[in-house]
Amino acid sequence: LEQAPIEAYAEDVMQNWDNKLWLSNNLSTIVSQLVDTIVFIIVGYYGSANINDLITMGITMYILKIIIALLDTGFIYLSKSMKKEVI
Repeated sequence: LEQAPIEAYAEDVMQNWDNKLWLSNNLSTIVSQLVDTIVFIIVGYYGSANINDLITMGITMYILKIIIALLDTGFIYLSKSMKKEVI
């Protein structure tokens, strides 16, 4: 049986998604954590600290979040492999 074009496309997209899981995981986390850090610093500390302290806190928090995001990539692949074993 020949695949319909949409099925072939969907299969191709899923294979490429699997190959770039680390990129998808890290890019989405890096962008969302930047937004989270900026909003948190502004809402939580604006007016109670000077701008230099806010910038320092923001950069420090963001660096720590990025390190954690890069380290959790291994767990993403581990959970994916466990899911395949269960199915």
